[in-house]
Amino acid sequence: PVASQVSKYFVVDVDTDTTGEISSFSSAFSATSDPDLDNNSSEATAQVNAVSDLNLSKQASAVEVLAGHEVTYTLTIINNGPSDATSVQVSDNLPAGVKLLSAFASQGNCGPAIPVACSLGVIPAGASAVVTATVRILPSTTGQVVNDASVVAGPLDPNEANNSDSVPISV
Repeated sequence: PVASQVSKYFVVDVDTDTTGEISSFSSAFSATSDPDLDNNSSEATAQVNAVSDLNLSKQASAVEVLAGHEVTYTLTIINNGPSDATSVQVSDNLPAGVKLLSAFASQGNCGPAIPVACSLGVIPAGASAVVTATVRILPSTTGQVVNDASVVAGPLDPNEANNSDSVPISV
């Protein structure tokens, strides 16, 4: 009789906290005599990388403000997972025409300069962190000022389109 070949495919669900190399070992046996036992087993490996989808949204305490008054920007960073986000860094590029009064983070710390740089550390999957920056609009500022912010972290972010946000205010 002619030798037959059978293929089997398996789908494996990997826990969200698993990273690194994973291996699968398989072997085949038969009730009939096999003249070559060296080809009856196989091993496959795959690299599993952590992935975290960060989302940054930004709001201002006012959409219109008079020169000389204060505005507070609130940045909310959400980790949509599935893995923890590590080494999370937020950059808040405050616009010209403002003076930074304070910058605080719900975790980690923020520097006292413009752009505001915040090191938030680890944001677990499903969790969030908040950064607030309060500014005073300089007396000479008029028109529209736009504040841009962004977030980066490890590991891989499959959707970088939601890692930045802008908010305009009218002076």
